[in-house]
Amino acid sequence: MEERTNIIHNCYSKVAEGGSMVFVTLSTKDTKFDEGLEISTNRFLSKHDVKLYFHHNSSIEEEFGAFGFAEA
Repeated sequence: MEERTNIIHNCYSKVAEGGSMVFVTLSTKDTKFDEGLEISTNRFLSKHDVKLYFHHNSSIEEEFGAFGFAEA
């Protein structure tokens, strides 16, 4: 989670006052969820060696809420 939080923080620091930013995340309801090697809860290594994290509503609120990005 720390890695994702750092990315969100770095992006947030680039937004101008009054500006906005859009994040697109993968959902635990996605058809790709549970494919590949599970490396932690809701996190999988794809067949292309890409680490994918699949969010659910509470994880979006937890990770994005501190930055005011909690709309899911």
